[in-house]
Amino acid sequence: MNIKSGYETHPITKANCEQVIDVYNSNRDFFMLTEGKPATLAGCIENIDAIPPGLDPQNKHNIGFWEGEECIAILDFLVGYPTPDYLYIGLLLVHANMHGKGAGKKIIKSMLTEANRHGLKIARIAVNTKNTSGIAFWSKLGFVKTGESKATVGDTVMDVIIMEAACTHHQQN
Repeated sequence: MNIKSGYETHPITKANCEQVIDVYNSNRDFFMLTEGKPATLAGCIENIDAIPPGLDPQNKHNIGFWEGEECIAILDFLVGYPTPDYLYIGLLLVHANMHGKGAGKKIIKSMLTEANRHGLKIARIAVNTKNTSGIAFWSKLGFVKTGESKATVGDTVMDVIIMEAACTHHQQN
């Protein structure tokens, strides 16, 4: 998928994880909440190949968003999970310096538009129940709570809220 957010995009690979680790490190509170420890380069590399059993690895996407020479956000998503018409957002991280400036909103709205163009109907994300700022962010983008579950990240099991939104065309503002 070609997400036209206005930022330069590059796939995140094992070879360029060092260029995006600053985005991870700038979100220390998120990693402490979800994993109980700061982000690591090894965790960034592991995330590249992490997919649910049975999903084609070609359906996993890790994209970095650059503004000039600096990576300002990363987006990890699965196409066709949990069913063929779904897009599952695994992780959106925006560099802490860009929080509140509309970068995340711009990226997600562009992604939903592109997902719609590819015939996907629903975008889903699981948000840690303790991540109140994350829940507020996704709610502002039109995601609604559809259930609750448990998720495992590394060795951490957490309660999550399942949120979904329609993959529709969004005007950029």
